Amino acid sequence: MLHACVTVPLAIYVTYQASFIDLFSYQSPALTLLLSISSGYFIWDLYVCYKRPEIVGTAMIFHAIMGITANLYVALPHGRPAFQPVVSMMLLTEISTIPLNLKGFIQVYNPQSKYYDSVLLVFAISFLLVRCIIGVPFLLYSLYALSYRINDFPIDKSIVYIIEAILAIVLNSYWGLFLGKKMYIKLSKPKQHST
Repeated sequence: MLHACVTVPLAIYVTYQASFIDLFSYQSPALTLLLSISSGYFIWDLYVCYKRPEIVGTAMIFHAIMGITANLYVALPHGRPAFQPVVSMMLLTEISTIPLNLKGFIQVYNPQSKYYDSVLLVFAISFLLVRCIIGVPFLLYSLYALSYRINDFPIDKSIVYIIEAILAIVLNSYWGLFLGKKMYIKLSKPKQHST
């Protein structure tokens, strides 16, 4: 949650700056700071996944690996700053991890909390909004835009970006459908009233 609280405001700032320049090869000190902080988080995240895989699950392991790969690969010297702005813009989707972590804390410390359903709803809405409604079309657009500039960047960085983008589209779409289905079931179930 701390990662999202730090990186999301910084990602908003960097996205605002980059939106007036170049989607694929903008660079600034704020962008470098954002990618550095995020890389450290994803390294820690992968360490936690390695130490406690039974708690975090497969989805978090994929999340950590994709985060490390995206953040560190764009920082490699050849072709830098290729894809750095796009990766920083995708860090905006981390905003959905704030209610996800709050949901997790409530589940562990007070599963009967009156706030649980509200936090769950905020998580589902934020996930669907930032990762599916905004994130998936943005990634599709970036892949389309890349097709016109593929020769401007090192081929290995382009391949890694394409793979990461496709995986993010597939995973976010899958989880979005899963969440949407769970929300539909939960909201369409008649409320039980106690007498």
